[in-house]
Amino acid sequence: MDSTTRVIPLSLQQQALWRAFGPQQIPVSHCVLRMGKRWSRAQVLTACERLVARHDLLRSVVRVDGNTPVMAIQESADLQFQEIEAGPSGSGVEEPLAEIVRAQRGVEFPVGEQARLRVTLLSHDDAAWLVIAASALCVDGSSWRLPPA
Repeated sequence: MDSTTRVIPLSLQQQALWRAFGPQQIPVSHCVLRMGKRWSRAQVLTACERLVARHDLLRSVVRVDGNTPVMAIQESADLQFQEIEAGPSGSGVEEPLAEIVRAQRGVEFPVGEQARLRVTLLSHDDAAWLVIAASALCVDGSSWRLPPA
C-alpha cells in the first residue's frame, strides 16, 4: 500500500457491518438515477472521477491491523465504469436497468481492493440513467439522501 496517506478506524456502523457480515460478505447498496438528458461517456466518467477524488471513503481499502479492521485512505483509486446502449428506440429501459442491478448484486467489493464504486451509464433515446453500486462500508440507505421510490 505505497499510496496510503492515512489510516482511520471504522465507524460504529462500519464495525457493526464487519461483525455482522464478515470481510467477504459486506452488502452492496444500489442507486438508479435518471439523468433527464443524454450525457457522454467522458462527461459521466469525469464527474465520477471527481466524486471519488473528493471523498476519502471512495478511495479507501479496508485492511486488518492485528484483529482490528481499519480504513486505509489511498491517494487515488480505480473506478469501475461501463456504458450500455439500451436497445432500439421505442423499447423500454426497465428490463435493461433491472438486469444491470441483478448482475451487480452478485459482484462483491473484495476487502483490500480499491474500487468502492461501480458505475454503469445506460443510454436510451435522448435520456440516460446511472446505476451506481457501492460497498455498504461507504454508503447505506440514508447516505444516498434520496426519497423512497
